[in-house]
Amino acid sequence: MRLTEQMFANEYGTSRSVVREAMLVLESQGLIVSVPYKGSEVASVSREEVENLLLPVRVQVEQFALRTALESYDAAYFERFDRVLDDMQQAVAGENVEAFNDADIRFHALIVGAADSEAVRTMWEAIHMRIRMHLALQTGRTGALEQFLQDHRALVEVLRTGDVEESARMLEEHIIGSNRPFLRVFDEEQGA
Repeated sequence: MRLTEQMFANEYGTSRSVVREAMLVLESQGLIVSVPYKGSEVASVSREEVENLLLPVRVQVEQFALRTALESYDAAYFERFDRVLDDMQQAVAGENVEAFNDADIRFHALIVGAADSEAVRTMWEAIHMRIRMHLALQTGRTGALEQFLQDHRALVEVLRTGDVEESARMLEEHIIGSNRPFLRVFDEEQGA
C-alpha cells in the first residue's frame, strides 16, 4: 500500500511536517520504505532476511548479552522472566497472537537489557522492529503458541542453572530451532 504524508495528515488532523517526521522514524526502524519520486510503502520481511540475517544476528547479540550478564541474574530478575512467561500463558489461553508476540519481544529484551553494553542495546534497537515484523507474519500462522511457550520455559530453566555455555547453546537452539520449521509461511505468503 502506498503511504502519503497527506493521507495521514488528513486522517489524523495534523500537519504534513509532523507526519513527515513520524514517517522518517518509521523508515529508520525499517517499517516503511521510501522510494524517491514514488512515495512510501509498508516494508516487508522475507524468508531470506529472517533466515540469513535476523536470526543469526539475534543469536550473536543475545548470546553476547547472555554471556556478559548471566551471572548477574538474581531472584528478582528471574521473577521478571516468570511474569513474562505468565503473560505468554495468558496469551496462549486467549489465543492472542499479538499479546504473545509482545511478550516474546519483552522476554528477549530482558536478556539483552541485562548486558551492560551500549553496543548490544544499539544493535537490539536496530533489529527489534524487524523481529516484530517477522513474528507478526509467522507466529499466528504456525498454530504453535503452546510449543513456543514451552520453549521459553525450557530456556528459563537452563538460565536458572547459571551454566553460561549451556545457556548460550540453548538460546541459539531456541532462536533458530523454534523458527526454522515455520519459515515456510514466508514461502506461502509469496505464493499468495
